[in-house]
Amino acid sequence: MRGRPLSRAVVLVSAVILVAALAGYVAGPRANAAPPTPPTPQNTAAGGGPVATHTPAKPLTLPAPAVRMKFQDFVKDPNRLNALIKAVKVMKDRSKANPASADYRTSWEYWSAMHGFYGPDAKAGLIQDAINDSPPAKQPFFKGLRDLVYPAQPPGLAAQVWDQCQHGTPSFLTWHRMFLYYFERVLQGAANDKSLRLPYWDYTDPAQIQLPAQFAQAKLSGGADNPLFDPRRRSQTVQLNPNQTNVDKLLKKTAYSSFSSELEQQPHGSTHCTVGPDCPYPLMGDVPVAATDAIFWLHHANIDRIFECWLKEGGAVPDSLKGQTFAFVDENGALVKLKFSELPIDYVYDHVDNCGRKPTKRFTATPESILAAQPATSVGKVQSFQIGDASAAVALPLAKSGPPADILKHSLLAPAGPARTELVLDDITVEKSPGVLFDVYLSTVGANPRRQYVATISFFNMGHHGKKAMAAPKVSRHIDVTEELKALQGASAEVPQVQVVFEASNGTASSTLQAARGLFNRQSGLRIGTIQLQVKGGS
Repeated sequence: MRGRPLSRAVVLVSAVILVAALAGYVAGPRANAAPPTPPTPQNTAAGGGPVATHTPAKPLTLPAPAVRMKFQDFVKDPNRLNALIKAVKVMKDRSKANPASADYRTSWEYWSAMHGFYGPDAKAGLIQDAINDSPPAKQPFFKGLRDLVYPAQPPGLAAQVWDQCQHGTPSFLTWHRMFLYYFERVLQGAANDKSLRLPYWDYTDPAQIQLPAQFAQAKLSGGADNPLFDPRRRSQTVQLNPNQTNVDKLLKKTAYSSFSSELEQQPHGSTHCTVGPDCPYPLMGDVPVAATDAIFWLHHANIDRIFECWLKEGGAVPDSLKGQTFAFVDENGALVKLKFSELPIDYVYDHVDNCGRKPTKRFTATPESILAAQPATSVGKVQSFQIGDASAAVALPLAKSGPPADILKHSLLAPAGPARTELVLDDITVEKSPGVLFDVYLSTVGANPRRQYVATISFFNMGHHGKKAMAAPKVSRHIDVTEELKALQGASAEVPQVQVVFEASNGTASSTLQAARGLFNRQSGLRIGTIQLQVKGGS
């Protein structure tokens, strides 16, 4: 049966609706659809009527974030290297400016003083006291340095921003990130190049452990002085020990405090002392003047990148640190105060995934309250051990029976999991500079001992000199030695008896115990309050 024919009006209305729909004018945007674009001008047909057109909306293109690059890639563009050289030279030249001027507040000297300085108001005291307290071989490294005083103008500004470096505190990483951010802006202004970004020295790569050649040349190709060069280093071809720059275990730490404190000691502190020429001596080895060496900034850019790698793996900054306020000066020499959470980061690093030498797995961050509550079982402990020679060893009497022995055996037999075995070196103190670093090994005892490298103890910010010595906090290390103990155990079902071996080193890849023996200061009073192995949950 046929239906009644549609009326002409109905057909016309339907056609209008269809055309409108096809033209994209149906009301009500789709969920997640792009916002409507502004109306476009209509074309006019030959007969004077409009011709309907549809111009698709162009996708919104945001500018790519600026990139901080590893130095070996950064220098592939000569323009980037020239901009960096220019900026450093301009900042160093500004050190001679009127101390009350904005130019001085964007100078190399001023920015180094923000990290630390010598002078009557400095934490480190007067430079002559430091020189007098240093061995004759180290005194030449103070050449060119001087006591500084707070500029009188603007009143009180320098007192807020000088000598503010955070070492041995939870704010080590957060303060230095903010410090680098504002330094980079000053660097851009000095170069008159907003595209300039601070590169980093990626010594976590064993192929990049040598001081970059561009920092080792006293003269530029045209004969001018190279502002990146400084003679006050261990050598201009110094090579870091690649054991000290391996961050694989660091990136597995799940709690901020354990990650930050270990990173500050190694590779941060060990790199300072190795480039040094030693700790606590200028430039890189001495907190008050470390930022005077241009390599300081590339070193800390790499520490900040490792921090970012850890955050990408799942790490988190505690809220208490996010809310801390610090003071700096900006590229105009003006005071700025802001919280870490307010830092307007406008850059990315070129390499923040799989930053270790072995692939790492993402994790869930451990809150500090949970970390503190995690049970820890001591399976071997020695109290108050003094290191009086360049080589020392102490046996750890491991539990042979009972719950501690069972817990240790289970942690080593089980697949990789949350239970980890740590070597804890608690309350490391010195009375004077040891003159060396100490590599730490776990070793079997008895005939033909086998050993595994586990860490390096450095003394940056410790054993400082001068009458007004800087506070030297006791340092503790919590070193994951699970894999090293497994390697020493081998195929045996029993956990071997082990000793902790300490060997002096100058921190370089070519260091030998024989050479380091002549550098060790036997009057350093180096002591470790407690040495123990403990089994603990993932941290």
